[in-house]
Amino acid sequence: MIAITGMGAVTPYGIGVEKLWDALLRGESALSEMDLFDLQGIACVQAGVCRFLSREDSAPRALRLAELACREALGGATPFDDLALCTASNFTSAAETFSHDLDSDVRSLAETFGAKGIRIPVSLSCASGAAALAFAAQLIENGRIRRALVVGYDAISPFSWSGLCSLRTMTKEKIRPFDRNRNGTVFSEGAAAILIESKEAAEERGAQVLAWLSGWGTGNNGHHLTAPSPRGAGSRFVMESALRKAGLKPEDIGCIQAHGTGTKANDLTESQAIHDLFGEAASHVPVTAIKGALGHLMGASSSAEIIAAVLSLRRQLIPPTVNCEDPDPECGLNVVRGEPLAVTAGLDTVLCNAAGFGGCNAAVVVSRDPVSTAAPLADAPIPILGVGTLCALGCDPEEVAACWEEGEATGEFTIPEYALEEMNVSPKAYVDPASQHFLAACAQTGVGDDRSIPTGVISGTAHGCAKTAEMFFDDYKRKGPRFVRPFIFPHSYSNTPASLAAMEWELTGPHFHFSGGSCASGLALVAAFDCLRKDWNAQILVGGSDAEPTGESASALLLAARAADTQSPVGWILGCGIGTTAEEALTQLRTRCPETAPCERLDAAKVAELCGNVGGNETLLGVALSLQMPGTHLVVTEDHGTAVAVAVKTVRAADAD
Repeated sequence: MIAITGMGAVTPYGIGVEKLWDALLRGESALSEMDLFDLQGIACVQAGVCRFLSREDSAPRALRLAELACREALGGATPFDDLALCTASNFTSAAETFSHDLDSDVRSLAETFGAKGIRIPVSLSCASGAAALAFAAQLIENGRIRRALVVGYDAISPFSWSGLCSLRTMTKEKIRPFDRNRNGTVFSEGAAAILIESKEAAEERGAQVLAWLSGWGTGNNGHHLTAPSPRGAGSRFVMESALRKAGLKPEDIGCIQAHGTGTKANDLTESQAIHDLFGEAASHVPVTAIKGALGHLMGASSSAEIIAAVLSLRRQLIPPTVNCEDPDPECGLNVVRGEPLAVTAGLDTVLCNAAGFGGCNAAVVVSRDPVSTAAPLADAPIPILGVGTLCALGCDPEEVAACWEEGEATGEFTIPEYALEEMNVSPKAYVDPASQHFLAACAQTGVGDDRSIPTGVISGTAHGCAKTAEMFFDDYKRKGPRFVRPFIFPHSYSNTPASLAAMEWELTGPHFHFSGGSCASGLALVAAFDCLRKDWNAQILVGGSDAEPTGESASALLLAARAADTQSPVGWILGCGIGTTAEEALTQLRTRCPETAPCERLDAAKVAELCGNVGGNETLLGVALSLQMPGTHLVVTEDHGTAVAVAVKTVRAADAD
């Protein structure tokens, strides 16, 4: 059982959860003139701006917003020795300073608040907040951590604003969620933080439980980088997953906190997803969308919406959907309009839906009372059905392993030339080098050979699509914001490689993306391992990629909950451990999987010597190398307060047993 014990919000309304709530109940608009910098002729001139931030402060706006939200959520509580910190954003403060150091925010926040647990940077475009909360809850449920502070945040910057405007999704008027005359959204800046704990951890310190996080789901729609899938199939998948996780039926839901961006396509397809899932009840269950008042908070949007849902449960009030004056009959939803809706029959559960560019989707269920959840499953081996890797040593696992055995560093840390077409990957008009390497590694795993089994994609990177982001920003500086190339911008998102893989192979299962640090692909592997322990019918493609001058690399594994009779595993993941240090991660691994104690540890220094700085792909590259050697190996990655330990067993070793 996951308890929500703290909340903090920083929005254009001001600092504090109560300011957000009061403004939503009044139906007050948070939008005003966008005057943070020279728009240079951009037609989109309104935004939700946090004007209380000093413009003289040299610290990044995004980080300052996150700090304020975290402070309120912690509420002056004594620093926790075991508090994990999880950040969620589209762009991080790196977009303001144009740095490729994507995990600097989580490190800074952890140090500011004395959070001594693991540090987890998540980026799943505008579904980031809900996805980060889902992953933190999964870690708690599986006994890996006891509590986590999850903060979604984003600030308006020249980079983000010019890119979002170029996609032509913004309105020059009002945001009108589910209205017949809706014609676009407006973006805002802000942050929202949520403190979650296991029931036992909350009881130990006598914490007040504000609500319970009862269910969650994540996924990719595998359809398009910016457009929603037909009938909102991705949204239906995650909402249905969240309900199933909570042990609830659609008729148990008292309110839907919708994504509701006010765009023609999103509102219609989200409505269709609700109808397909709820059936006849879809036209009766109350639906609200706070973006009509607040604007679209980007990476913080779903975090703020979850906070609003918790307040609805506590106050038994549903805030109205501002500017929905003429409900679209094609949407056919029971949209709360005008005045707040007092739920006299009792509001016990709220379903929150979130979506974002790249086909990213996430949903959570919050409830007034705890729901019974199944006990965590014991760790058991997860079969690896395929492996792919590229690095300075070669373009496939066998070539990489052969060069590894020779042990001679070339001094060149770039991947040898290859062609995606030769790997049976559909030609693309454009992909970032990190995306190209990711697709090439994934293609080697055999993903997509059997599309009858739901397959998810979980990934990690230290630097994201750095070259595309730099190319886009260079256009902005040289030509001005009106002349940037719109098709480039979606390829600059950190999660784009995984989204392209989802499109290529129709991957619509569980979906996370970790953005920053050497442990990024290790976090992806932990997430995949824990997901598969719960779902015996799923497969997950887990991968990592980075393309930096000091080292290019990409690796992918196709994991399955269990191997079918027709499948021959190439190896096994025996278990995973996570901690703040290598010793902590190894202790967790060996506690959960005692047979890993005598394993041989892969030489990380040799990886760096031969392959260079492989960024966030360090863990998965180590696993790929281990699979080419007989025996059982430990792959350990440690970086800035987070460490991951993985035990890998080759098929040859398994056969010998």
